[in-house]
Amino acid sequence: MKTSIQTSLVAVSALLLSLSVQAHDPKEHMTKDEQPDCSSIMQMDQSQMHMNQDQMHKDQSQMHMNKEDMHKDQHQMDMDDPVMQALRKKCMKEQQEKDDHHKMEQHDKGHSHG
Repeated sequence: MKTSIQTSLVAVSALLLSLSVQAHDPKEHMTKDEQPDCSSIMQMDQSQMHMNQDQMHKDQSQMHMNKEDMHKDQHQMDMDDPVMQALRKKCMKEQQEKDDHHKMEQHDKGHSHG
């Protein structure tokens, strides 16, 4: 179960990455002496540019939400993992022992000054 979730997360990440890369014809590359052609940008419909920017922001927001979901899924997998549960339990026990020891020291100091 755990490996299938991890495999799915990796597959989704790879798919998102591959979708963000667009293939193009190498003929579209500029030669060394060629100047960029800005005429197409100047003729572009401004409203279309704004719509493209809005879509880009929506896409970025969606990617951010997907990343948060992946973190939640990873956290849930960690919570379900018996090794992680044992490690968490051990750490909590060690912290409790440190806290108890500190309380005892504070208690002993209070009685020695009185």
